[in-house]
Amino acid sequence: MDWKKIGKALLFPHRGIAAALIPISAFFLVYSMAVLGTESPFSIASYVLATYTLTVWCFKIPDIVRWGKGFKTNNKYARRLIGDENLRVNLSLYGSMICNTVYAVLQLWLGFYHHTFWFYSLAGYYASLAVMRFFLVQYIRKNTPGKNMAAELKKYRVCGWVFLTMNLYISLIIFFMIYWNRTFEHHEITAIAMATYTFTAFTVAIINIKKHSRSQSPVYSASKAINLAAACVSMLTLESTMMTAFGDGTMDPVTRNIMLGASGGVISIFIISMAIYMIISSTKKIKYVKNKGKKIMENNTSSNGFSYTYSAKDREEVKKIREKYVPCENEKEDKMLLLRRLDNAVTQKAQAFSLVFGVVGTLILGFGMSLVMTDLSKILGALSSLSMLIGIIIGIIGGILISLAYPIYNAIIKRERKKIAPEILRLTDELMK
Repeated sequence: MDWKKIGKALLFPHRGIAAALIPISAFFLVYSMAVLGTESPFSIASYVLATYTLTVWCFKIPDIVRWGKGFKTNNKYARRLIGDENLRVNLSLYGSMICNTVYAVLQLWLGFYHHTFWFYSLAGYYASLAVMRFFLVQYIRKNTPGKNMAAELKKYRVCGWVFLTMNLYISLIIFFMIYWNRTFEHHEITAIAMATYTFTAFTVAIINIKKHSRSQSPVYSASKAINLAAACVSMLTLESTMMTAFGDGTMDPVTRNIMLGASGGVISIFIISMAIYMIISSTKKIKYVKNKGKKIMENNTSSNGFSYTYSAKDREEVKKIREKYVPCENEKEDKMLLLRRLDNAVTQKAQAFSLVFGVVGTLILGFGMSLVMTDLSKILGALSSLSMLIGIIIGIIGGILISLAYPIYNAIIKRERKKIAPEILRLTDELMK
């Protein structure tokens, strides 16, 4: 019997078998946890199958990475998505806007059906997110971001005002959580999935905010600010969900209300501060752009009588018409594609490593929170009396890993840019000739 072949067949099964293992193991795992409990033989077998599935896919990670690189290079839609930031922002805004609108309508209907302001406040929150994203989608659909600063700054300022309105609904949600004991009830597995998604979304939102902090487009900055605010509110709902799903009844109601009130207060203050900053900074910049435009018009009028300066939108239209009559330069296009690919590769590698740190840190932080707030501390046996201290220490370690995500992102960006700088400079020199 060739054990080497058997081992290889088990660890590297056919792609079809590996793909089928995911839904099968997931179904049995969920069924075992939800129906049978944790000690039945069937549950133990489902744990073994889930572990085997995870092992198989871990061994397939190098193949997945190679396939992903090939797909990005050879698929025209993938190349366009990676190279076109405007398209990515559009897809993100459209998807988020549709989800927010559906949630707002659903919560509004539940409010009418149950006659409670709890659902009305949730509907107002989701409607506020949908309105802001609708404003941005409408602008990006008709204009090129970064061209008309005055118009974009006005959209940015409108989002700031909507943030202030949205904060009223968030305050109502916090009020109902504390005084009416309203919460979000989910199964433990759903709560864990929510935690993973929420912390990942929060980490990505922070990275994107920093990455676009020097963006020339206020519309892009507003889009990232909306994502960060939504991620912060998701953290609050996650905290409430975790207390409900994993709480064993030992937490005092006063302690629960203090924790929710403190978290909600910090989030509310943060959103108000962000809204005020958006309103004040955009107002100042709008005045600056207007004064600069007046000076340009005065200079144009004083020289040679009068000269007309076309707007950015008109210039863009002229440029597009001109490009129709310029001979195609395939070599130049290939070099431009290579330039974009090299530039995007730097960011993608940094994002991948920082996301790994962020997700691992999130899971460790969640485990620490579970030790503090749930009966998971029973696994410590004799040390269960120290569960709060141990949970806090583990949570701090997780928080440190999360906080390291962005410095790691910056360090990898600097290293990779230094590595490919000669090739980037060569290509840009050739393209600019």
